[in-house]
Amino acid sequence: MRAKEVSTTFEKIFNYSICTVVSILGLLVLVGVFNIDPRFRIIFGWMVLGYGILRFLLLWSKYRGE
Repeated sequence: MRAKEVSTTFEKIFNYSICTVVSILGLLVLVGVFNIDPRFRIIFGWMVLGYGILRFLLLWSKYRGE
């Protein structure tokens, strides 16, 4: 059997900061900060924002069990 790995504080901070950056990027795409065609902006913005939120929830459930 594998031993349970314990995450370091740096790893947790790094992973949560990546989630924050990805979510903010998705919001910026939705708002229209970047010069993206409006047809793709909404789809791409929601996909990136959803990925950031999903990643946050998966990390939160992983770290909660430690």
